[in-house]
Amino acid sequence: MNGVNVIKDKFRSLFASLVILILISGCAVSPRRPIRVDPILPPKTIAVLPFTNQSNDIDAPERLREIFNNHLARKRGYILKPLKEIDSFLTGEGINDAGQLPAVSIEELGKGLNVDGIIYGELIDFSYVTVGVYMKRLVRAEFKLVNTKTGAVVWRKEKKASRTKIVFEDVGRAFAEQLKEKAAEKILSFPLREETIKTVRKALRTFPSNNW
Repeated sequence: MNGVNVIKDKFRSLFASLVILILISGCAVSPRRPIRVDPILPPKTIAVLPFTNQSNDIDAPERLREIFNNHLARKRGYILKPLKEIDSFLTGEGINDAGQLPAVSIEELGKGLNVDGIIYGELIDFSYVTVGVYMKRLVRAEFKLVNTKTGAVVWRKEKKASRTKIVFEDVGRAFAEQLKEKAAEKILSFPLREETIKTVRKALRTFPSNNW
């Protein structure tokens, strides 16, 4: 009997050691992190629609749209619908103003333009204030990318670019230079060009990457 008890004791001891070893090994292995799988890829084909306007400049939204489209075209992985084709389609649908776009469903726009993503834009501020010694230039806009198949907002960003200047010396000369700068921009039909480009660049820094 003693021999049997000895064997049992050794077996218990061995079993206990084995359990402890398994527990220690389990603690030593770091838990596996769950892999995040995003089933929705960013749209590949995109149409930049006409932008709505809250400013007093009639031409500014289209200039902003063109700059946005040109800068977005430099990003890899995206195929952009030519602006002329977009406008031609919209005109055929009786849409002559960006303010009419909300009346058309996202799905209809996606099918009609044959794209899986559309960009909505809104010019919020477009101002050049010159009052004596004070000068301020401001462009502020919001952009939104929507998946035409799901209606989900994939990306949304509001950005602005501004320049403020207060002159304390030689006010007359500074005022004349400001008026000259403003006049030159009018001749070129592109006021606040620098601020417009900066606004677009700031927004597109956060645009989703597309690894198609």
